[in-house]
Amino acid sequence: MPPLTTRPTRRAWLLLFFVSIASTGAFHAGLSFTPRPTRSILTLSSSSSTDGNNKSRRSVLQSWTQTLLVTAVATTTTTVVRPTTALAKAPKLTQEQAFDALRQQLYDREGSVAQLQLAIEHQDYTALLDMTKEMDQTLRKQVVGSCKYYVQANAADQAQQLSNNVTFDLIGMNKSARPNQRDLAQAQRYLQELTQDLEQMLALEPKEQE
Repeated sequence: MPPLTTRPTRRAWLLLFFVSIASTGAFHAGLSFTPRPTRSILTLSSSSSTDGNNKSRRSVLQSWTQTLLVTAVATTTTTVVRPTTALAKAPKLTQEQAFDALRQQLYDREGSVAQLQLAIEHQDYTALLDMTKEMDQTLRKQVVGSCKYYVQANAADQAQQLSNNVTFDLIGMNKSARPNQRDLAQAQRYLQELTQDLEQMLALEPKEQE
């Protein structure tokens, strides 16, 4: 009679299966089960590469953080920060000299406004071209720029805007005098706007406290 054999149970088969896998070295000391990576979780499968991967991941995250910060600043900032009067470089003209020069440019027959008006009346396009270029330095930068420095703090933004307006007024007159345009009516409109901007800047002159 043949010897009686016992069929291995399911639990015994599973035990034999894992013992055989372990004997082949497949489950070495550093290997762990790695689930499918998701969008938000990154799982490392080997301890030998953990440090390197962590460093790489930290570098990527730092790069992303810096990019997001720069992007946030760029998208939320709508105006260029202008230095305050206290930090701005002091002009060569004193307050009195600056505003006296502005009055002269506005109302004197030798001032900028009178000279530009004379060039328009005589249809002197060459003079308009030359004077508007020169006045960008003398009138806008030196005179208006100096006045802008001395205005009260609560009027600093308005003074900056008026200074910008003067720039565009001069550019507009210069374009109106170019050979491909030569529009005296347009030049006259820009001169009127220039006069108004200079008068508004003059109105910002600080008053002496009694």
